[in-house]
Amino acid sequence: MKILSNSILVFLLMSCLGKVRGVQGKSDLQEVVDNSTTSSTTTTLPEIGGVHDPDRFISSVGMKTYTSLNQTMSNLTGIESTNTNIQAAFEELKSSLPNANELKKYNASAQKAVALLAAQYCNELKNTPAKYQEIVPGLSANSIVPQAIAEGFVRNFWGRETVAFQDEAIKEFLVSINDINSGAGNNTAKLNKIVFSTCLGTLSSLPIWML
Repeated sequence: MKILSNSILVFLLMSCLGKVRGVQGKSDLQEVVDNSTTSSTTTTLPEIGGVHDPDRFISSVGMKTYTSLNQTMSNLTGIESTNTNIQAAFEELKSSLPNANELKKYNASAQKAVALLAAQYCNELKNTPAKYQEIVPGLSANSIVPQAIAEGFVRNFWGRETVAFQDEAIKEFLVSINDINSGAGNNTAKLNKIVFSTCLGTLSSLPIWML
């Protein structure tokens, strides 16, 4: 599976731009002009010490914590978080998943843990036709439509807005799906691999992490 690093990085950067809380201050300060005091409604200055307050410069973009991530994956795939295999994987990975919303929690260890948890959900999904057919209606070993699969997972997992990064992602998933579909193996084996890999690519990606 080709990692959607470029599309995801652009999405993150675009999401972060303009979402940093600026310095806030009182708007009722007064200016002194020619020894007289006049009211100002346009001058906004930080309170003393406020300009050095790091909390005022924290990005409003945050990451889901381990419980929220687990529930998000359950909601999107339709696989219950109480599933025995899911519970076992979650308990094993929980300590490596983010335990706070700060963006800095998006590190290599957490990325690996999220991918492993997503892989467990996707493995359960590929074995549950009724669930993946809710994402891609009509999908079966006798009806593998790459465009429908790519769009189904991207639009359902990342949202239905037609935006550039989703369209680019769909193109990349199509390459991978077509490679699998044209390769060796029977249709059932191809379908399982396609569902698993497309699910994993979308479910472990940054749009799933973000609040």
